[in-house]
Amino acid sequence: MDKEQKRSNILAQIGIAIFAALLLGAAGASLFREYGKDYFISKTTAHVPDKKAAADWLAAIEANDMKRALLAAKRIVPDYQISLPRREYMLLLRVNDMNSTILTDDFNRLDYDRWKDALALKKLSKSLIKSKDTTLHDLYQAVIGKVKYSPAAPKTYPPYSAMEIWERGYGTNEDRIRLFCNLAQQAGCETKIISLLKKTGRPILALCEADNNGRIDAIDFSHNKFFKGLSVEELSQKPELIPQDWTPLQRKALKRGKVYIYPAEFQDYRAQNQKLASRLEKINMPGIPTLDSGPSENLARYIKNRGINKSSNHFGYWHIPIAAVRSMPKPSEKWLKKHKPAEY
Repeated sequence: MDKEQKRSNILAQIGIAIFAALLLGAAGASLFREYGKDYFISKTTAHVPDKKAAADWLAAIEANDMKRALLAAKRIVPDYQISLPRREYMLLLRVNDMNSTILTDDFNRLDYDRWKDALALKKLSKSLIKSKDTTLHDLYQAVIGKVKYSPAAPKTYPPYSAMEIWERGYGTNEDRIRLFCNLAQQAGCETKIISLLKKTGRPILALCEADNNGRIDAIDFSHNKFFKGLSVEELSQKPELIPQDWTPLQRKALKRGKVYIYPAEFQDYRAQNQKLASRLEKINMPGIPTLDSGPSENLARYIKNRGINKSSNHFGYWHIPIAAVRSMPKPSEKWLKKHKPAEY
């Protein structure tokens, strides 16, 4: 066989091989489309919200039954899988000298305490509001009227829960802000803390900004002042409205870049609680308290919707509710006998 014929045979074989590969490829694609979804792709189905579990969850909290509430929460979020927490959440815990594994633990007493607190705050908030139009002012008046200012005792952690601040009737300005933010959340309002800074970058004054269906109000709990219809940024353009007892340094700080802080409670940074919050929101059952479905996402949405300048301002999360976890009261011996160690 001469070289030319050999070359012709080789080209023919290559052509057949290419044709066979294309044929097998087409057949394979067809086979995959037909059967691959059953054998090669894991089946996932959209989770159907469990209204019965949500009702049991709420009833258990009302009845102070932690074990039942934790079981109901697992039924609402049966598909939760442990995943690596967001880097900024882990950093937040590290700054407060806490282990980030606490963010991935299963539902436990910390979560139950948060749910119970949120339910109590929801009922309290509803009782304090006179009308929808005056929601924020009503809550502000209630907080400054009930919680008398008192400096923090040395070497103490913040109150364990927001409701504790209301019940004891005294607290720091940060305590008042925390209580107000939680009450406003249960009333369907969005809040942020705006920290004013010295030239050195150290905080000098904390203000609160709240949104009730698009109307923004700024609040200064340090000087008991409510700025109706003004954001903190708008307030900086109207120096005549600033209280006389503000110091010159505070007035100057108002004109500088600010730190916008998201006021989430510690449990709101836990992924399983975020998923629970999202499911409960979809179920939309009367009486269910509001939980946070994602601090990071909600802060990003706030920055975008408000058009806040990222280059001249800073953003972050509030460390005080994180530190407050250390104030968790120790369970009694009776409680320990009733519950498993893993539940707290």
